[in-house]
Parts: sequence; structure tokens; C-alpha cells
Amino acid sequence: MVLHTISVYSWPSSLLKDLEKWIRNFLWSGDDNQRKLVIVAWHKVCTPFIEGGLGIRSLSKVNEAAGLKLCWELLNSDMQWAKFLRFRVLNGTKPISYHIFSSVWSSVKHKLPETYSNSSWQLGNAYPYLHSLTANITIPLRDNVDRLCWKHSHDGDLTLFIALLGNSLTGNNSCLKAKSNISEFVLLRKFKVKMNYGNAPKIKEVLWQPPILNWIKCNCDGASMGNPGSSVCGGLFRDANSSFLGAFSYNIGISTSLNAELIGAMIAIETATSKGWSNFLLESDSMLVVLAFSSAKIVPWALRNRWDNWFQVVESYSPRVAG
Repeated sequence: MVLHTISVYSWPSSLLKDLEKWIRNFLWSGDDNQRKLVIVAWHKVCTPFIEGGLGIRSLSKVNEAAGLKLCWELLNSDMQWAKFLRFRVLNGTKPISYHIFSSVWSSVKHKLPETYSNSSWQLGNAYPYLHSLTANITIPLRDNVDRLCWKHSHDGDLTLFIALLGNSLTGNNSCLKAKSNISEFVLLRKFKVKMNYGNAPKIKEVLWQPPILNWIKCNCDGASMGNPGSSVCGGLFRDANSSFLGAFSYNIGISTSLNAELIGAMIAIETATSKGWSNFLLESDSMLVVLAFSSAKIVPWALRNRWDNWFQVVESYSPRVAG
């Protein structure tokens, strides 16, 4: 019952403070009514085990995250309650400016600006009406439905875990590795940020094999500085005699390493198709790229339209992909 109400309603801040006070008292003294000297800040106690905390969820963070998730479901769900409430409180994408008696709407209305600012539309069949606005957007060849996508998730959906994670990324809770340079070391020490050191580099032997007779092989790769960060991809084409046939490189801009790997694979096969190389082998060091050819769910939502369009073009071409 408690989990349901904290997921649906916005609890008063005074109630949340009292509940967290009782939890702290019980944790340190064994009695929820007895205060004891606290030696660790509550926000540190609520961090995961791997970061030195106890993994306890902050009720205020959970309530905020649940409200964000409920707002997302209000905008996207086809359930009866969502359709009914949308009809009552939304005029297009704009919320009503007058009061209605709805405890759910009172809990989620303040989350609408955050939801809209972190969402983006994936176009489906609305293209004919938006031609002048979609010059730089990949339009699907199939008749898909327009949908609102959460920018910071892989498949475009907002889960409670992602909402909770988004409300927890504050303070000294980062798991990112520190770069091996003195300027970053001095900066992090200045702000008293705990440093996570990277592993020592490993040297691996890589052997390249040419393709079989009358075949063309492309080795493609993608990389990102920061993930997300500045991203590039490239590829190299050789024949059975190891003769150089061509290469490509592409500056993607700010993206992730997975996006860079997938775009590199698409450009490689598009190039092979345009050259008429029917016997073509694509080799990538990313197992996710190889798996994406059998399951499009691996492809992030931002690339899904381009991937589907490209896959339709090369369906009859059937290139071989190896990892």
C-alpha cells in the first residue's frame, strides 16, 4: 500500500522528512524515536554499496522519480486512466491553467516541464505535414506511429529506475574514471571529489585475415570520448590479395560509442552496395553491432528510423557480418 501511494501521489515534504528521520533513528540507535549522533551524512548512506553507501533509497528521491514516471505514462500510455486524464488536463501539449479535483494531476503537473525538456519526438507517419521542418531528420520508409521518446534512455522509454537515477546524479556519486593527467588530478582534489582510477592498459595481439577469393572485406570501428562525447567512425576496404580498395571516416559529433559503431557499419555496407560488391564481409570488434543484425532492439531509438530504412534497402543484398 505504501509503495502504491508513494508512486501515485506527491507526498508532503514534512511527512517525507519525518519518515526519513525515523529511518535514520532506527538505523543508528535501533529505536525510531531515539536520536543518536550521526557520523555519516544521509545522502552518503543512500548511495549504492559500490560507492560506499548502504544502498538505502531516499524516500524523497523515490517520490520525485515516481512522479516523473507517472507524468511520462500520462503522456504516453494508452491505458484508460491516462486517456481520461489527458482529455481533462491537456489542450494539445499545453496543460490547463485552472484547478480540477484530481490528486493524480496535482502530483504530476509540476513534472511536465521536466518531461518535455528531456523528451524528443520520433517521427512516424506525420512526415507529409512537417516536410519543411524535417530536412535533417531520418524519415521512416514504413508506416510507423509518432511517439514521444525519453532522450536519456536506450529504447526511448522512461522507467522508474531511469527516473530515480536521474534524480540521484548529484554530488560526489560519479563512477566515471579520472583521466591520467595532472590538471584533472589537481582540479578533483581542489573540489574534494573522490577519484576513481582507471585500470592499467593491456596490450593485445590482433591478427587480421584477408577475405576468401573474390570477396571484399571492410573493417569498421567507432569510438567516443566520454560516451557520450565527441564521436567518430571509420572503415577500411581490402580484397583477397590484401590490396587497399578505399576507406572512409566520418565525424558524428556528440554521441555514444554504440551509435558510432552502428553508423560505421551502416556507412560501410552502403558504400559496398553503391560499388556493386555483392560478395562483401563486414568485420567489427563490437558484438552489439553483430547482434543488431538479428535484433533491432539493440539499436538506440535515435537511430531506429535510419536503421530500419537502411535494413530495408539491404535486405535482398544480405552482407555477411562477423565480430
